[in-house]
Amino acid sequence: MYEKSGIIINMLIHFYKIVNSFKTNPAKRDKLIIISLILSVIINLLIWILIYTKLKPAIILSGKAEAFIPLHYNIYMGIDSFGNWKWIFLLPVIGLLFTFANGIISFLLYNKKKILSYFLSLTMPLIQILLLLSTLFIVLINI
Repeated sequence: MYEKSGIIINMLIHFYKIVNSFKTNPAKRDKLIIISLILSVIINLLIWILIYTKLKPAIILSGKAEAFIPLHYNIYMGIDSFGNWKWIFLLPVIGLLFTFANGIISFLLYNKKKILSYFLSLTMPLIQILLLLSTLFIVLINI
């Protein structure tokens, strides 16, 4: 019993140190990191809005709640993957996970490896742009 509480206390102390390092991290004053983080969140919001405004009304008008839609298009074979229309929401969720992970890692690595931190920060909007393009193509296939 006492061993488990000691482990939990150590985990809480470690978590507090990580949170405190975010508060005092100079990366939050770096314009490149902050702009890329804000830009990637804005692009992710555009993906959510695109799905909600363009694809969801088309599915509702079709009258099928469990409609299967094309989820992937290949230039050699055409449409090669179908799935439930709700699976389209997987793209913005993946984008949020990548943004969250890259943001945390870039903040943690800022003091040690600034160039790696910049690389991770610049990949956040790039990933979001690629996900936006893939979402746009999926919406265009389905409309």
